[in-house]
Amino acid sequence: MFKKLVTTTAEDYREIVRFTNFKRKKYTIPVMIISAVVGVILLLLGIIGIIPVFVGIPAFVICLGVTLYFPVSTEITVKNGIKRGKVLISAKRTIEFDTMTLKIYGGRTDTDVNASWHTIFAVYETDRSFLIYITYEKAFCLCKAQLTSDEVLRLRDNFAKRLDGRYFGINAKL
Repeated sequence: MFKKLVTTTAEDYREIVRFTNFKRKKYTIPVMIISAVVGVILLLLGIIGIIPVFVGIPAFVICLGVTLYFPVSTEITVKNGIKRGKVLISAKRTIEFDTMTLKIYGGRTDTDVNASWHTIFAVYETDRSFLIYITYEKAFCLCKAQLTSDEVLRLRDNFAKRLDGRYFGINAKL
């Protein structure tokens, strides 16, 4: 049995959104890179005269927009989520688990979780925290700074043991 009272912070929410958009979604970084490369190539082709400049420059601007879309939309999502109360900042929440279930409760009642281990989507461990994805979209961030080193080891061991390949440690390939 494990039980710990933790405080939800804006940085926790920011980490969940950034991790989801840039690590879990496999296409984000490749699309940004490809778009940037194509944009630069089209701009250079326009400048050296292979394609008309009036085609190269707008194509570059469009590709630049696609490249910048992901980081900008991620930051807007974070800002709006915090501003509109999607995440309750400084809320005290309790995380508790035993051999059968994981429970997260406190803060807002509509965000309480009581899930069997086999129904949890995945847990990702980062340098800063454990990101517990209850479903594909719903996640909880458990910051390691609020845990002792023994608690971190205990959580790591329990997640690896109970999640049957759905626990991804710090050095795991995503």
